[in-house]
Amino acid sequence: MNGPSYLPNKRPGVPKMTGRSDRVGRALRAFLRQLAVSAGWRFDWSVLTRDENIAASRHSLITAEANELIKVLDPVVVRI
Repeated sequence: MNGPSYLPNKRPGVPKMTGRSDRVGRALRAFLRQLAVSAGWRFDWSVLTRDENIAASRHSLITAEANELIKVLDPVVVRI
C-alpha cells in the first residue's frame, strides 16, 4: 500500500503521503504537543534525525515492538 500511483515515491520503502493523511498527521502532532505542554513536557524534535525516526518506525511496524521507538523518542521528550 504505497498510495495513489500518480504521486511520485521519492523514498522507496516508505508509504507515500496523501493530502488527507498529511493533515491527520499534523493534527495529531498539534494535539500531542498541547497534551504534553499541559502535563509539563515538551518535544525537542531537533535531537531526532529523519533516518533514526524512519528506522525506528519501520522496526516497530514490522515487529510490533516499541523498543526502538522508545529508544529514539526518549531524548525528544523533555520536562519543562
